Amino acid sequence: NYRINFNGNTIQLIIKGESEVVPSTYLTTDCDGFKEMALDANVIFSRDLLIPENLNGTIQPEGRVTSSFKTVLSNWNDLIVQLSLPNFQVKGLNGFGFTVEQAVFDFSDVRNAPAVEFPQGYTSNQMLPENTNLWRGFYMRQMSVRLPQQFKNKDNVRTSLNAYNMIIDNQGVSGLFEGKNL
Repeated sequence: NYRINFNGNTIQLIIKGESEVVPSTYLTTDCDGFKEMALDANVIFSRDLLIPENLNGTIQPEGRVTSSFKTVLSNWNDLIVQLSLPNFQVKGLNGFGFTVEQAVFDFSDVRNAPAVEFPQGYTSNQMLPENTNLWRGFYMRQMSVRLPQQFKNKDNVRTSLNAYNMIIDNQGVSGLFEGKNL
């Protein structure tokens, strides 16, 4: 395993070398050059950046927010990374809880991640209606932001703001947004 630190050592990428007996991260080349690359990695966030949160809004006294992803690309215009983040708080935003499900960073002209669902009526000058694989951008299946305990409703349930099938690209931000327990 190989560790790479980012952002002043607040994010660590751990590239896995082997999973069981099969290499999980590899690079294939031949006489013509690059053929394929696979990357199997964990991402670990320092508690100086993200803090694990319980559903009731309290922070976990130990542990770190972690995620993992696997990707395979056949050329440099075929990079897709998909990951989810468990419940967490951003250090300094006390009481605000976040959850991210199926976040996709799509830099591929060849394919889209299976998780990507374009909002109804979405159009982009980056893609043709018959070839959505040309789309590039950031997608989240679901993101939840839970407000601090002070914003509970009359039933003592935390207020949350949610985004579904959210896309951020050169067109701006698209998706379905809702508030719950207001």
